[in-house]
Amino acid sequence: MKINIFEEDRNEDYLIFNDRLLKEFQNYCNGRITKTTLDGYSYLLKIFFNYLGENEISRLRKKHIIKILAYISEERSVNMSRRAKDAVKKYFRFLNDYYEANLDESILNVDLPKKIIKEQKSISYDKTLEIIEKISQNKKHSFTNLRNITILILLATTGMRRKEAVNLKLENIDFEEKRIHLNITKGEKKRRIVPLFEIAEKYLKLYLTERNKKAFKNEDNLFINRNGSAMATETIGHIASKICKKYGFNFSLHSFRRGYATDLNKNKVPVTNIAKVLGHDNISTTYKHYIIVDDETMEKVSYQHPAYNDNNNHFNNIAKIYEEKSEEEKMEENKNCVHFNDIVKMFQEREIKEN
Repeated sequence: MKINIFEEDRNEDYLIFNDRLLKEFQNYCNGRITKTTLDGYSYLLKIFFNYLGENEISRLRKKHIIKILAYISEERSVNMSRRAKDAVKKYFRFLNDYYEANLDESILNVDLPKKIIKEQKSISYDKTLEIIEKISQNKKHSFTNLRNITILILLATTGMRRKEAVNLKLENIDFEEKRIHLNITKGEKKRRIVPLFEIAEKYLKLYLTERNKKAFKNEDNLFINRNGSAMATETIGHIASKICKKYGFNFSLHSFRRGYATDLNKNKVPVTNIAKVLGHDNISTTYKHYIIVDDETMEKVSYQHPAYNDNNNHFNNIAKIYEEKSEEEKMEENKNCVHFNDIVKMFQEREIKEN
């Protein structure tokens, strides 16, 4: 969708967004931000400047920024509009630094709706198998289904991020040692190794048989599209929404990473170790965002309270005190108590007197 928000046009070759400038921006940012962040910025810049059309960036004013971000919030999501603003800020900085464009970066200081915190879903390994079973019943697009199933089983059995999955190379899979090398992680400062379980290995080998028939020559990405090219980050991001819409589930790809952590926690793996497996520097991240405690687990935890195993001796002793009354107390109660027989006798005496 293109919006004509300018009355006139003034051409400057570095002021109209295009593929050449995007490439220069990527080169400029290389080493300054992570590759995954840069990929996200590039995608969001295309969305943002698509609304701008062929108009020059220098003509942008705050009201235009607000209008475009409002369109992104409405047509995409609030969270995407917030990330788009960050991407445009970085792009302005690039133009001012690289081209000395003298753009006013303050126009990007606009208030946006609060970030929407989505309910954190956790997909357990057992639930993953249920989803895979449902997908496998669909015979159409068999290659795509097999690829998606393989992605889901890898996410569920390794806890890797979706961006780590989409960036996997063939050489990262070590069938002999039963492990996967993750070279591209969040921040790209660490490498980690995750196990390749038998179930994931079987799906991988089945997928590779079909993948190798379609892949372009010299294509080293593990996951590819049906046309043989490497799968893009945006593509893997849409997999969960398509599966949910088609089969009636509700999850995101990150749900499998949370499920992986939750499954380990249920099996009494210390949280410190879970954090290391997930590649977290801060254990609080693992606690707050990855280990989901469901009702069943909370009930089991509650039953570990000492009150659950109390043999009620304390209650029995107290109850006995109240139940056992002394003879004097019983006599005192009898003295003050009007018995049924006394009431009957009273009415009989009254009846005799009246007669």
